[in-house]
Formats: sequence, C-alpha cells, structure tokens
Amino acid sequence: FYAAVFLCLFLLIEHYGHRSAIRGIWLGFALLAFFIGMTQFVLSTVATSDTRAFDLALHGTFTPAPRILLASLFAYFVSTYTALWIFAGMRERLPDAHVWVRTMLAVLCGQFLDSILFFSIAFGFSLPFPVLVAVMLGGFLTKSAMGALSLPFISLSSWYRKEARAEE
Repeated sequence: FYAAVFLCLFLLIEHYGHRSAIRGIWLGFALLAFFIGMTQFVLSTVATSDTRAFDLALHGTFTPAPRILLASLFAYFVSTYTALWIFAGMRERLPDAHVWVRTMLAVLCGQFLDSILFFSIAFGFSLPFPVLVAVMLGGFLTKSAMGALSLPFISLSSWYRKEARAEE
C-alpha cells in the first residue's frame, strides 16, 4: 500500500509540485480516517444468523484495530511528509538524471520512519523486543523493496516530463 502511496506522491511532486503532493497526503489521511470510522461502524452492527461467521471474522480482524489504525494514521502522516520533503528538496538540488537517487533516498527514509513508528505503536507492548525489531526490519525491507519497484515508473515519468518541455 505505502509503495503505491509513495509512487503517487513522487509523481505529484514531479508533475505538479510539492503543494499538490501535500493535498494528496491530506486526502489520503482523510480517506484512511474514513476507513477507520467505517470499519468501527460495521463492527457495531448486529449480525444475523446468516452472517455470524462473517461477523466473527470481522471482529477477529478489526477489534484490535483502533491502536493499529491509529498507529497507521500517525506513521502514514509522518512517513509521507518526510518522503515529500526529501524528494522535493532533492529535486531542486539534483537534475532529472538522478531521479532514482531522490526516489530511493525518500523511500528509504520514509519507510524507515514508517516501520519504526507503526510497529512500535501498534505492537510495542505486545511483542518481545527481539521479535518487534525483527518485524520492523522485515517490514522496512519489504516496503523498501516495493518502493524500489517504483523506480522505472518515476524514471519514465521524469523522462516524459523532460520530453514534453523540450517540445514546447
């Protein structure tokens, strides 16, 4: 999920500037908050006998969710803003040829913060410390690898923007 969010964030910065990306972050934050509200609403409804198994599955999945969802909101906000400022700040300092450096540095810093914040808040008091660190590392490596998959798309977008400016 966050790899796609970061890809969209970087594309917004490349084509429309960091102000549009900030609006995108707030839109994503609002949608995530809406999702949290809707899941809590669904959990508050009463199941019928036909949907009892589904209701039990929903409760099993989303009952511990408030702390996890709040951790997700906080980590989303901090990590996307961090990635935005790194990517946008480096955009002014590095030419288009180094778009991959900007992308990976922003992805790595954003995903590092996301992993530390999310897993600490969501599971910090329920997992032994060595397990928590292993989960953080696994989350960071997985999300960073997914972020690396965005490199061809960012590079292609940067090339397209450069070609469009050359035609003008």
